Amino acid sequence: IHPHLLVLSARSQAALLRLATAHADHLDVGGAGREESLRDVCATAATRRDAHPFRLWVVGEAHDDFVRKLRALASGEHIPDGGLGDAGVAGPRRTVFVFPGQGGQWLGMGRGLYASSPAFRAALDACDRAVGAELGWSVVELLHADADAFPAGVERVQPALWAVEVALAAAWRELGVEPRLCVGHSMGEVAAAHVSGALTPADAASVICRRSRLMKRTAGRGAMLATELSAAEARHLIERHGDRVCVAAENAPASTVLAGYEDTLTGIEEELRARGVFCRRVKVNVASHSPLMDELRDDLTAELAHLAPADATTRLISTVRGTAVDGPELTASYWADNLRSPVRFTGTVAEIAQERESVFVEISPHPVLLAALQETLAAPEHEAGAAVASLCRDADEPRELVRAAGRFWAVGGDVDWGCWYPGPVRTVPLPHYPWDLTEFRHRPLPETHHASAAVTAPTLQVDVPLSRLGLHEWGEGVRLHGIAPVPPAVHLATLLTTARDALPGGMFRLAEVTLGTEPLDLTDSHDVLLRTLVSGPDSHGVRRATVEAHRPGSRDGILCASAELRESDSSEAVDGSASIDTALGRCRQYLSAAAFDALATRQGYEIGEAFRAVDQLWRREGEAVARMRRPKAPSPAAWETGLQPLLAAWPTEQGAYVPVGFAGVELYADLTEDFWSVCTFRAGGAPGSAVAEAVLLGPDGRPLARFTGIRLRRLRTGGRPPLAPAVSALPAVVRTAGRNAGRGAQALVTRVRAAAAAFGTPTTLRPAARPEARRAPSPPTTTLPTTTLPTTTPATPTPPTTTPATPTQTTTDTGPDAVRILAATVLGMPAEHLDGRRPLRDYGLDSLMAAQLQVRLRRECGIEITVGRLLGDESLSAIGRGSVSFTHLRAPRDAH
Repeated sequence: IHPHLLVLSARSQAALLRLATAHADHLDVGGAGREESLRDVCATAATRRDAHPFRLWVVGEAHDDFVRKLRALASGEHIPDGGLGDAGVAGPRRTVFVFPGQGGQWLGMGRGLYASSPAFRAALDACDRAVGAELGWSVVELLHADADAFPAGVERVQPALWAVEVALAAAWRELGVEPRLCVGHSMGEVAAAHVSGALTPADAASVICRRSRLMKRTAGRGAMLATELSAAEARHLIERHGDRVCVAAENAPASTVLAGYEDTLTGIEEELRARGVFCRRVKVNVASHSPLMDELRDDLTAELAHLAPADATTRLISTVRGTAVDGPELTASYWADNLRSPVRFTGTVAEIAQERESVFVEISPHPVLLAALQETLAAPEHEAGAAVASLCRDADEPRELVRAAGRFWAVGGDVDWGCWYPGPVRTVPLPHYPWDLTEFRHRPLPETHHASAAVTAPTLQVDVPLSRLGLHEWGEGVRLHGIAPVPPAVHLATLLTTARDALPGGMFRLAEVTLGTEPLDLTDSHDVLLRTLVSGPDSHGVRRATVEAHRPGSRDGILCASAELRESDSSEAVDGSASIDTALGRCRQYLSAAAFDALATRQGYEIGEAFRAVDQLWRREGEAVARMRRPKAPSPAAWETGLQPLLAAWPTEQGAYVPVGFAGVELYADLTEDFWSVCTFRAGGAPGSAVAEAVLLGPDGRPLARFTGIRLRRLRTGGRPPLAPAVSALPAVVRTAGRNAGRGAQALVTRVRAAAAAFGTPTTLRPAARPEARRAPSPPTTTLPTTTLPTTTPATPTPPTTTPATPTQTTTDTGPDAVRILAATVLGMPAEHLDGRRPLRDYGLDSLMAAQLQVRLRRECGIEITVGRLLGDESLSAIGRGSVSFTHLRAPRDAH
């Protein structure tokens, strides 16, 4: 199978990233695996290694290809040919094949897999013969036709889509992925019935062909409208219209499709737009699942009287009835109900998710139901689960399917690797598992009577009075249930500054941070002296570091934090604009700054004026994205505010969480005046645990900081939250922040600590375009007043003064060029790849993307373009020509 797929796993994210680096070294020039066959390397990794909960996948063709991508993932980048996943701890998750209805078709679909996959080709040929017997035309010829556009008629679209979905299921099985459940949506139920074994190819072809041919009778008489309403809200809205309109499909908790007569739907559409409720027309000329289908019922039942459904060999769940069906029930009357009754999709998915952990695979040439699946699965009452797509419009199909297999395995999908590597596998040496080690041995201070240069000294020592680190500027800071601890980031900032001064020119991060159990009280720490100790490097270049607090007259210090100091190899930052847009598309609940402050207060947080930074926030369960302003607090503490959106990301009804560790923290540049924070949260493997992620981005999408693998622990309810765990979680944040901006991370950590402790419930990016390579600038400098080395202090070299480049705020592009730039950003592709002669939908712009683009055009360009226009037939150039009131692309701060 080409390209190659390499899969790695570990018991922790930190170990997984080290394993990725080890494999990059192994395959690099001079590595032990440089001369090994990539097939043997990938086969050994897949078949001779246990599959642990934390997983990584990479697709590539050559050794250097894998080396580059593995290093990118290890440094926290998001790339198209690789990614990370959490498979849970309950073993392989159940595989659910989901077959969508109309909407995923595109010109050229199926061609790549027809040429490369024997299973896909054989299944499509079988479907082609069955459709030919029914309608007299060839699906294969239709898919390979030299045409300008894919046919729009339902009598052509639905049989072709059915055939492609059936063939795509065969391709997944060829890759060792076998469904345990099949679910269909509308016409997708025909494919699900065949793949489950309940209908023969001939019977399934009869259903889809005769169904679509009869539907053509009603073309032009009805319409369908997608709305951002729950099913209950939609029914309340339409009840006064009687049988002229109905709920056609319940796709997600807040996504419902209406169907009915054109004039009635037009009135409803106008009403919803006036209320500010998102809605858009579905591009069909028939009103499926509406009263208009009643006139077809008798004819369809008669034409399908010959069906002989059998027992399904794979469990089949009906979205018509909302329950499992054995197979024999799929008679003519069932398919008449399928055409007329509403699609109970979100409820069916919810019930499946509640049964056990599952991975839902959308069997479609382009994602149609992926967002609905993700929204439904995000509900906290469901078992852990995930959803992945199979293919994407205009993508290289063989490569995209291998990517999909990687994503599927990474989130816990069960893959039979014997299908990838039939016969004996040649086992080759691979890097050993990188164990997570905790050292309990006390590290005594070394003798300090003999001197050497700071860079080579066995131990460096720095003593700094806490009062000289800006203690008086913290003010009230952020209190959690009345407690105001010294931010652990202060300790880490001191440590990082020591490394910067002693090892000039280096880029550093902290790892494996552990906080002490005796946090310092902010109100009683003016006389505290912080002592930072950094050891010499071990054989791997890793230095041990500790921070202790010493009070006057006290002989023994209080351990504040211990950590590993590592050189940072992050030399590039990836544009994160797509991360913002994707998050905005998912997070639909809006909170103003005042509403966010109220939410924080309800959780026991008191955010001082100097730390207020949230301007606008959008959230859903498990995720939040916020537009932030740089706070009044000085830069070290300001970083803390970037984690504030976590307060809105986790579910509040489960109690507060406190951070207990971080897998990684990177600080790339100073906070800009305006910036974005994107946070995610998911439940952990153990009860009461959770994992969060946070990325801070400038107004142009340039990463400012990234916090990965934030380990959270739920607090006991009632009374005051234990302060020590909350405080000890923060150093992890700052540890990686450690490059030069440790102090910035300090406050950041504080916020996380407080946020987690006072907020109380569990919490959980699509590849972004890769910008021109550049060295990440050093974070802001922290000046230490007093430096004491345990030996004769050598002259300290002056650190290089690298000033981070200020993100561009404006551009001189106007008119069509400006629309092109923002459209490309939302689509996640280079602007030069957009042909102005084509409508944006040709590039995969869907309703969520269009809503994001509309917001960005209004906010950053000062113009208003309707979502319907962005999704319509109008070309990109025409849209640009009709938009004349903007001259800048900027990121101003919006008023509330």
